[in-house]
Amino acid sequence: MAKHGARSHVKTILTTMLAAALLWTASAMAQDYGSARRTVEIRFVRADNKKADETEEALADILPLLRQNLRFTRYRLISRRTVALSEGQRIPLAYGYTLNFSNVQSQALTVHIFRQQQMLLRTRLRLKSRRPVLLGGFPHAGDSTLIAVLKLMED
Repeated sequence: MAKHGARSHVKTILTTMLAAALLWTASAMAQDYGSARRTVEIRFVRADNKKADETEEALADILPLLRQNLRFTRYRLISRRTVALSEGQRIPLAYGYTLNFSNVQSQALTVHIFRQQQMLLRTRLRLKSRRPVLLGGFPHAGDSTLIAVLKLMED
């Protein structure tokens, strides 16, 4: 009877260890899968009221949003990058501007935009998959304005 009790105890321990290992593996895979697919496209756009010429193909998908929310006649793409949605990295835009993310929680995050070392914008927002968000309105050379456009690129 002692042998049977010991075998049962060992079997319970092994079953528990196997279940824990499977759970840990599934959790790790889900985290890797989720973080690998969570990227943000960042476009830095210069807007002004000069004569509008042809529309840049790189802005075609966000041009209606820009025109609906801002009153400029011309929009030019200055830079475009896709980065992992993660904390701590400084992402260069153009003209000495950088952007970083902090307090990333699922699709909510805090965005900071700097020029040189000066913080110009700090905002908390929630990104929705493939729905662009406009940030900024930073005065630039002459009568132009710089805008950061963020879009969560989840599948």
